[in-house]
Amino acid sequence: MIVRFALAIGLILAAGSGTPVVAQAPTDNAPPTCGGKNLIEDARRTNSPLYRAALAQAKDVPNGEGLLWKVEKAGAAPSYLFGTMATTDERAVAMARSMAKYIEGMPTVATELGDFSDPELKAGLAKNLARRVAADTTETAALVGSAEDLEHMGEVLKGYGLDSRALRLPPWRLVDLFWIPVCEYQRSKRGLPSTDQVIVDLGKAARARIVGLEGWDEEADALQAVNPKILARVLVHRARRPGLIEDLFATGLALYLEQHVGLDHNLAQVVAEVDARDFEAYDILRSMVVENRNFVLWRHAKPLVGAGGVFLAISALNIVGKYGLIELMRADGYSVTRVQ
Repeated sequence: MIVRFALAIGLILAAGSGTPVVAQAPTDNAPPTCGGKNLIEDARRTNSPLYRAALAQAKDVPNGEGLLWKVEKAGAAPSYLFGTMATTDERAVAMARSMAKYIEGMPTVATELGDFSDPELKAGLAKNLARRVAADTTETAALVGSAEDLEHMGEVLKGYGLDSRALRLPPWRLVDLFWIPVCEYQRSKRGLPSTDQVIVDLGKAARARIVGLEGWDEEADALQAVNPKILARVLVHRARRPGLIEDLFATGLALYLEQHVGLDHNLAQVVAEVDARDFEAYDILRSMVVENRNFVLWRHAKPLVGAGGVFLAISALNIVGKYGLIELMRADGYSVTRVQ
């Protein structure tokens, strides 16, 4: 959810949502290529115990293999659940495009946020963000303990075209941005299609009704509900290890393309070797903005699935696990089987 929200609001920053922006140096026409290393592959080569621990933990994640699932219940037409990754990477986008044959003939296509190409939706989001920021007087800088950490955070902000004045914003306003690599942020600003928008476009081409399962207020509420001190700790950790997000993103992408979503479930703790205190902050954040949101997503999706004939595209991390969408569907009497 955080990456998807960040990619969306990132496109609005330069349009004026109350965030300080600095001028960007001219670039050539080629979109940036994202780097980062595959931490799972690195562990396989250099740290066998760590690699085995990652594999063992992945086995405990229900429904950790596969991206496309068929959802069935007596009395309703079948539906499909597709796990997405919020990225513009061409390989992930190609996987999204391959869903065309499953979308064809579906009356409804539902994604987490709906059709973000709508200018009115973008304008409404910008106003909403400005209103929320104005109403929240919590400053990230006041929650950071040292000048050195503030300096590191300022360096991270530069990569996103922001200056250190952005540290006066509340931490929920920054944590979504810090969650994505700079390269992915820049690719999105260039208008490269994301997997979610590809699904929406396929739905439009098939004359399906496009539905957003969650409103922007609900997404922002989930972030704002997290203790600001927890969010600040995540931001500090991100700034202290500037290459970590790129590595986690590259690893998550590799696992997504191989459909090994279960390995990505606790990636930061197992492979990136985040210490216990920092992982606690990450875990609280994940619990509130991923697992808790699953119940909200299913509450909104349930009537659609009950009516039958809906193609659901939701973050792969939201569909796996004990409290993922697949298990929530099964608990309500649906048969959910892997297609591919």
